[in-house]
Amino acid sequence: MSRDLQTLIFRGLPLMADSRTLRNGELLGNAQYHTWEKKEKLNFPELDVVSFPLSKDGGGMLYKYPLYLIYLFFFSLFKINKNHVCVCMDLDTFVPIWLGSFFKKTVLIFDVVDPASQARFKKFPFPRLIDRVESFFIGKSHLAMFPHDCRVSYYADMLGRPLLHRQVLIVENMPSFSYDNDVQPIGPIADAPKLVIGYFGTLDGSRGLDLLLSFAVDHAEEIDVVVAGDGPLRTYVEQVSTDSTNVSFLGRYTASQLSGLYARIHFSWMYYDPRFSLHRYAAPNKFYEHLCFHVPVLTNNVIPQSTFVSEQRTGIVIDHIDHPLLENGRIKSELLSVMRAYVPGPSLGAYWAMHCSNYYSSISSVLRASVLEIKQ
Repeated sequence: MSRDLQTLIFRGLPLMADSRTLRNGELLGNAQYHTWEKKEKLNFPELDVVSFPLSKDGGGMLYKYPLYLIYLFFFSLFKINKNHVCVCMDLDTFVPIWLGSFFKKTVLIFDVVDPASQARFKKFPFPRLIDRVESFFIGKSHLAMFPHDCRVSYYADMLGRPLLHRQVLIVENMPSFSYDNDVQPIGPIADAPKLVIGYFGTLDGSRGLDLLLSFAVDHAEEIDVVVAGDGPLRTYVEQVSTDSTNVSFLGRYTASQLSGLYARIHFSWMYYDPRFSLHRYAAPNKFYEHLCFHVPVLTNNVIPQSTFVSEQRTGIVIDHIDHPLLENGRIKSELLSVMRAYVPGPSLGAYWAMHCSNYYSSISSVLRASVLEIKQ
């Protein structure tokens, strides 16, 4: 991509809340990240990060959020020019940036991380109306990016017609780093006195953390659970870790720490609550992380990736129709013996090297070529 172009990444979350934010900057290069950080800011000396002045936490969102949207609009109106490539992650950043810059010949990329009706505006009535509004603005972007082709299908399923856009690019949620051979893994399941299950990600009510932690408390002699991340359930996780000797909470983490985190566990928790319709279109980071770090997952069949996990034996689908391990909203004790007996398929150790290790170099070339074509 031309050195005259600067990439501006807009995301209404802390930079480290989602590794996709950093990856978008790495894909295009020469990036400045416009994020919304919390009071407890992490230090990024090697990155160009501009945060909205008001903190993301601490309450007051009824006035902070409208001010954030106004801030984006005026930033777009007065600061953005034709030499910028703007990547707007989710609807609430795209709309004000588009309003302030659509007439400036600025390249506008809409990264549809999650459908707005199922994420930012999930508590609002009339979700199909929100889908239609989002579909309209997707059409206004120069390039629409999605984390999985099933996300494109989402709009066709919800609106009853295919998503119309001249340029769509699928950028999967793969880690943009390699397995660290210097990190020593925990060791084989057969030799472990206790099995260790890990969850590293957003701490919210849709990821089955109550299932996992209840299972841990009920089987304290057989398993340990390691949790890292941040989110609405942080206080709950901290309390369980305080009350239970076999549950550890490590707080927030960065992408560079993932290799060390995965080296501590035998299984990764990748459960998605089936009551959320978006999860039928899930594109989880953890799917590619478990292949990158060769750690089997515990997942469920609502997500499209569960078929791969089951067929390639890269983990255990705990609600598989042939062998369900969930009953009355709790995990059966039988899962302990199933984990002990688990034998991975060859894809767990080989798939990443064969199919994923060069993914970002190739997708970066495609993305940069698309930007240059748009500029012509």
